[in-house]
Amino acid sequence: MPKTLKGPKQLKLKSSKHILPFDAQHAIIQKIDRRLKSLVTKPKMWGDLEAVELQMLLLLEIRWIVLNPKAPNGKERFVQRRWVQFIRANYPQALPGTLAQWIMDCGSDEDEVEFAKTLQTFIKEIVCQMAPK
Repeated sequence: MPKTLKGPKQLKLKSSKHILPFDAQHAIIQKIDRRLKSLVTKPKMWGDLEAVELQMLLLLEIRWIVLNPKAPNGKERFVQRRWVQFIRANYPQALPGTLAQWIMDCGSDEDEVEFAKTLQTFIKEIVCQMAPK
């Protein structure tokens, strides 16, 4: 028996490959985009820098899945792969691990500012690549 969400409109969830109606998809994307904006404008509000980085990656993965529910296998890590490529291209000297940890280990006075700018740049780049296929 499918689960039903209660609210102004009822949406039946039949499977993970179910395509959301446009208005629901649009609402989810808007919510994610607002949260992403908040993460880069007020990162300390959401936790330490590592928590913010991981939240950003999770939100972008969800955004990708909502826009591409029928993406072929192997595309599940779309965001993670691009994040690793982005970090390698922009911080070739960074050690494996999170960007947040690497930036904090460098000990710059502008840690949070540099970190937020880096996230913002990545978000802009990847959102442009997320058009449904």
